[in-house]
Amino acid sequence: MEIGKNRQPWINCLKLVCTFLIVMQHSISDAWITLDLYKASWLPVSILMTIAKEGVPLFFMCSGYGMLKRQRSIKECIFSVLRILIVYTAWMCVYGLVDAYFAARAGQSVGVILKFIVKPVIFGHYHTWFLFVLMGLYLMTPILYPVMQNKNTALYAVIISAIATIVVNMMWDIKGISRFENTLLSFNLSYLAGDIMYYLLGYYLGTYIPSGKKKTILKWMGICCIVIGIAINIATVYYDRIKGEISGIFFDDKRIEYFDDKHSVDEDRWLTIGMVRSVLCVIHTERGEATRLISARRATPRERSLYYGQYTDLQRHAAFD
Repeated sequence: MEIGKNRQPWINCLKLVCTFLIVMQHSISDAWITLDLYKASWLPVSILMTIAKEGVPLFFMCSGYGMLKRQRSIKECIFSVLRILIVYTAWMCVYGLVDAYFAARAGQSVGVILKFIVKPVIFGHYHTWFLFVLMGLYLMTPILYPVMQNKNTALYAVIISAIATIVVNMMWDIKGISRFENTLLSFNLSYLAGDIMYYLLGYYLGTYIPSGKKKTILKWMGICCIVIGIAINIATVYYDRIKGEISGIFFDDKRIEYFDDKHSVDEDRWLTIGMVRSVLCVIHTERGEATRLISARRATPRERSLYYGQYTDLQRHAAFD
């Protein structure tokens, strides 16, 4: 938190909102993962989950704006890290004591109980990873501050960090480009990749964004990007879940498979009828060791009759001719 003349309550309020989003994310994540894709509640829960995921990046942005707003001594940054360590250690002791209590009730030995108490303090909890990132950023603040005081240098640092964090990671998913992995890693931009991008971006947006009409335009562009980002995230999750469910057709022992000679022009395509919640018809092809899904739809009445064995083998083949 800022102190004295540099105190900015809105930053602290925004951090509280981010903290709430982080807690909400961990509260609904288990239910969201197992939630039925076809229930009406899936979409609103997915929207909440997508918004909640922005809690950690926004928290880092607020921290970057607050910490880089003025020059801080090395001693001050180390003191900030120690304050986080005190809170972290206290909460890890609580985690450890709770686990130790249940271990004692289960009749575990004294050594195991002590292990439950000490282990969280030393190795942390999977929910607390961002605290270590935050401490690392605080330790880097005296080094980052001079870089961010010049607008052009600050923009350059944000762009390089964005390239190292976003663009390079996106390349791994593009066919063919991932072969240049060793070449890309040779640039060694890892020290500017990750959550440091949000730390730098928060200060840049809070300090160098122009006022007036340009600020309004940028604000609406940011809102549009957030809405589009939420839509893309939900669509991606929906597609992955649907794809995962459809792939279950290949585990149906009663499935019917036929070679689709009508559409096998450039590649061999297969038609599979099987049960995934309902009877589906899936067109797919084999590419190396992978099976690529081309299309999927609900089975027609004739295809359902084929699946349920209402046709003879001769009638089955005739149905696809």
